Amino acid sequence: VETASPIGRNASRIIFPQLLGLLLAVLNLSPFEHCDAFIPLTPLIASSRDHHRDLLLSATSTSRRSILHASSDNEVNGYDGVGDIMPLNRQSGYMTEGEYSRFVLSEKRKLRMKKRRKQIMGQKQDEDEDEDGYQGMFKKKRSLWKKVLRLPFKIGYEVFRITPEPGTLILVRHGESEWNANKTFTGWADPDLSERGYREVEHAARLLLEGGYDIDVVFTSRLKRAIRSTWILLQEINQSFLPVFKSWRLNERMYGALTGLCKKSTAEQLGMEMVQSWRGSLRSRPPPLSWTSEHWPGRDRKYSDLDPSEIPLTESLQDCMDRTTPIWEEKISYELRMGRNVLVVAHANTLRGLVKLIDGELLL
Repeated sequence: VETASPIGRNASRIIFPQLLGLLLAVLNLSPFEHCDAFIPLTPLIASSRDHHRDLLLSATSTSRRSILHASSDNEVNGYDGVGDIMPLNRQSGYMTEGEYSRFVLSEKRKLRMKKRRKQIMGQKQDEDEDEDGYQGMFKKKRSLWKKVLRLPFKIGYEVFRITPEPGTLILVRHGESEWNANKTFTGWADPDLSERGYREVEHAARLLLEGGYDIDVVFTSRLKRAIRSTWILLQEINQSFLPVFKSWRLNERMYGALTGLCKKSTAEQLGMEMVQSWRGSLRSRPPPLSWTSEHWPGRDRKYSDLDPSEIPLTESLQDCMDRTTPIWEEKISYELRMGRNVLVVAHANTLRGLVKLIDGELLL
């Protein structure tokens, strides 16, 4: 820091070697009489900048040599750097008290790092639960006295609350994608909508307008064809301001090694019955996708918040249902119970899983 006074400028330059000597003494690396980092103040106040830099470099190199010499003496004589001769601790394996104190500090540092890792893992778990930003709307930080004041009103609200009428659930499959037009297994691959897909979504939006549906919240997947279908729907019904939550749990079923293959040629090579069992069976899984495949989604930025173990390599319809269960139980069904109309724009197998979940709850 440069000051207006010449004395202030020189004083600011000399504080650094003073701090260096003090730091070496605190760290117990060398006794005070061995450290040459303390440079007299008076000559430096009147010295020039170049002369001061030369003194500082020479002092630093001299202090390093004295530190090495002093540390070697300490190891032989058991000198602790303060003035007392410490007995050799043969039982613990440390030659001096300084070595033992540094070991204790390192162990404390390891404990602090371990505690910090646990905190980071806890934060990551919270982020996984809020991977689409939905839970973040309900997190409001309030002080303790505000929570105490709100408690009677909260209890009264729960007691005298009138249960609203359940909302309406609207399920819409995305428009035709470019791979759908080519009869290709798509899964978690991310092709865009075809021209026909655009027209299909616009037609679905007109049907929603004709039915007079008033949508409150929208859920969709992280795949491009579903997101673009959501944009077109909301634009056509003039409700682009609605909140849209994109969740990987609403992604299409992972078709594994079948991703990118033609459905017709695959059926001719492997047999129609086997391919149909993979596509229509509840628990049958296709061959898994390799991590080295170009279609493995783990390298995609949109899944950077997921652990690689959470990205499936292959899925059956039951696996797809299990993946969508948390978002149904914790988010979609809650919005419906609050009386809000929910629009879900997703994929064929995801919507099949949601319908089976709803039918199962109705049967229970």
